[in-house]
Amino acid sequence: MADATQTSWFARHKVITVILIIFGSVVILYNIGKTDESETTSTTTPADEPATPAAPEEEAIPVTAVELFSAYKENTIAADSQYKDKLVEVSGAVDNIGKDILDAPYVSMNCGGQCFGSVQCMLKAGEDTKALSLKQGDAVTFRGRVDGYLMNVLIRECVFVGQNE
Repeated sequence: MADATQTSWFARHKVITVILIIFGSVVILYNIGKTDESETTSTTTPADEPATPAAPEEEAIPVTAVELFSAYKENTIAADSQYKDKLVEVSGAVDNIGKDILDAPYVSMNCGGQCFGSVQCMLKAGEDTKALSLKQGDAVTFRGRVDGYLMNVLIRECVFVGQNE
């Protein structure tokens, strides 16, 4: 019979092993989803034309970060039917600027009052340079597609529209 020194590290550290497996699965699933999005949203332009951002085909729903977060806190099902997978133009005060655990840049907006959570705008590739000059409290507007609510209201592929007064 093997003693504790001869058993594998994973067998001796079962809780850490489970956490590592869950984390690895999340990273893999996130990257699979990112690959699918990039394949469906990629566009090609002729070499002699400069690349210009395509105008959105659908009308963006104007909403403040406070309104959006409140809608999800009051009734997630109703808010999903109104906002999920739809293009929004969300305005609000910058709460935090950072990167998630996968190094993806984001800007979160204050949800108003005393709440746990925010509206988190995950920046589209190349938009992170526009966030360099932002600071907490700045009034900003982003355009992106609502992904739903999980502690934060997530908006993906966000494009910086501008700073508000």
